[in-house]
Amino acid sequence: MRMVSPSNDTSAISILRLALDDVSTDHRFFVRQSMSACQVAGYILALVQQGERDLDLLKASAFKKFSGAQPVPLSSSDSFPTATSDTGRRSEMMQ
Repeated sequence: MRMVSPSNDTSAISILRLALDDVSTDHRFFVRQSMSACQVAGYILALVQQGERDLDLLKASAFKKFSGAQPVPLSSSDSFPTATSDTGRRSEMMQ
């Protein structure tokens, strides 16, 4: 598997920042005792380094990982929930 360095990729940095912001301000983050901000950051960073850029997938995978369930698959061909209008605006900002 090819590792991607987010330090030289502005889109990776933007996605990482958005994912961390969204996860850390989500109510599920505050009610779960099983995850810390550092754990979430490390997990999301690892996914970004593997090349993942889907914001919804990064967030869902982090919550599933720390809720004890299996992380969502990292294949773009799998079906995912429909993006919200908020997600659409974010992806427009990043283009």
